[in-house]
Amino acid sequence: MPGAVEGIALLSATHRWEVVTARSEVARGLTEDWFRRNFGTTPVIHMRPHWRETSAQFKARMVRCLAPVAHVEDDPFTAAWLAELCPTVFLVDWPRNRSLAGKNIVRVKSVEEAIPYLRGEPDKSV
Repeated sequence: MPGAVEGIALLSATHRWEVVTARSEVARGLTEDWFRRNFGTTPVIHMRPHWRETSAQFKARMVRCLAPVAHVEDDPFTAAWLAELCPTVFLVDWPRNRSLAGKNIVRVKSVEEAIPYLRGEPDKSV
């Protein structure tokens, strides 16, 4: 994801964040190692416990449990569903999701672009 390292560094200074990923629990060690290598930290990571639950189902279930103020997503189907459950969905702009829009879906090019919204100061250039 573009700007993820810089965005997460800025976000970490003012917000608590957790990762909800559709990766299997079997990949936990590899995923934690990847975060340590690329971000210098290992966040709380919620991983999909079983393949019988789709990625979108798992993320929707976790959003209901965690009640976050925002979620960052790139998949249009998942983002549309989570927008019904979460106050703000930051949709990372990709060609495959350009047709999705919604009142609480904020299109961003990077995680860093979401930070002004989280501070309550929307960036008009986004």
